[in-house]
Amino acid sequence: WEHDEHPRRHIDLNHLAFALSSAGRPAEAAALFRRIGAHATPAPWAYAHPDPLAAFRAARARALGH
Repeated sequence: WEHDEHPRRHIDLNHLAFALSSAGRPAEAAALFRRIGAHATPAPWAYAHPDPLAAFRAARARALGH
């Protein structure tokens, strides 16, 4: 994940952010959300909410303290 050209970078980072957010680890999740930027992917956020973008934004806001 250290290389921007990695083909699964966005989906892998989204899965990690989802897992850390779900585990109640906002500091670790915040670091991932900063790397993800606006590149939300439908999976895994659709697992927890019918609107994956809304779920991503809510988790990101909680992690970043917004």
